[in-house]
Amino acid sequence: MTTVYVQFTDATETTVKAVFGNPQDATAYPNQATLDSTDARYQAFVNPASTPAGKLLAEAQALLAGEVAITSTGTPALDGSYAITAADQLHIQAEVQSIMLNGAFADGSSTVAWPDTSGAVHTFDVTQFKAFATAVGSFVAACYKVLNGSSTTLPSAALTIA
Repeated sequence: MTTVYVQFTDATETTVKAVFGNPQDATAYPNQATLDSTDARYQAFVNPASTPAGKLLAEAQALLAGEVAITSTGTPALDGSYAITAADQLHIQAEVQSIMLNGAFADGSSTVAWPDTSGAVHTFDVTQFKAFATAVGSFVAACYKVLNGSSTTLPSAALTIA
């Protein structure tokens, strides 16, 4: 048994907000207590991923570092799993920005060769890529809603485009 000195967020002593090496001035640091290091409230503070909310956040972060499975109802040749890491999201944004500003991809062409996670390359035209980017953007936005606490629903990584 190890004793830890904690400060709770309020008098209900439900959520640990800080941990100290020794007792602190109660006026400066209200809602203090001593806990055993195995106490669930202390463990939730030192290991947030062990809580249901922490697990949800970890799952959302993992989704953002993973891939989405695209099914195209209009062009099955675009079906595949595509990486959506932060770097991939920036690349998608750059291509969409060029499309919106210039009506073409960043290299000036009317199509782009985009690899899926298996290495197979799929050729998107501007309309198809905008649908792809919109679907990925909606997925990413839904993940960020979980991360910022405004949603507790993880999105499906199976996306359908026209």
